[in-house]
Order: sequence, then structure tokens, then C-alpha cells
Amino acid sequence: MKEEVLTAKEASKMLGLGLCQIYYGCERGQIPAVKVGRRWLIPRAALNHWLSHCALPSRNSDQDSSARPAPWVRRGVEDTESHATSWGETP
Repeated sequence: MKEEVLTAKEASKMLGLGLCQIYYGCERGQIPAVKVGRRWLIPRAALNHWLSHCALPSRNSDQDSSARPAPWVRRGVEDTESHATSWGETP
């Protein structure tokens, strides 16, 4: 029988995301989770429901400006360069 709840580490492995990304999503309410003490518990049914109903950007997302990556996804090189110049560093 499968566990009814996942730990952050198990969810990280299942989703193929880094552990920090899972914690970030849980803290921001972007991933359905419950904090018990210092641990995040993610109900498997809620996670599966969330995955099946969340809007994932398509490969042709250039035409759809409303499709944006989740906030915990790393920024591309062009985004980090703009931040570097805004901090006074040279790109």
C-alpha cells in the first residue's frame, strides 16, 4: 500500500525537483502541503489533484503570454544578467 502522505524529500524525487524548490513551493502555498512541526507533509491525493489541474506551459508558449513558469523555477541566463547589472556588477 502506498503512503498517503509524502515527505518533501519523497515529493522532490517524485517531481524531479530540488528539495529547496519543494520547500519554497510549500512555504508559498504553491504546493499543497501541511507543516507539522519542522516537517512538510504533502498528501499524495492532493498533490496528484494539483498536478492534474495546474496549468503547464505548452511548447508553443511564445504565442501565449499568460503561460509563465512557476516562481520556483530557476531563471535563465538573460534574467541573471539583468540582475547583475542592477546590482552594479558587470555582466
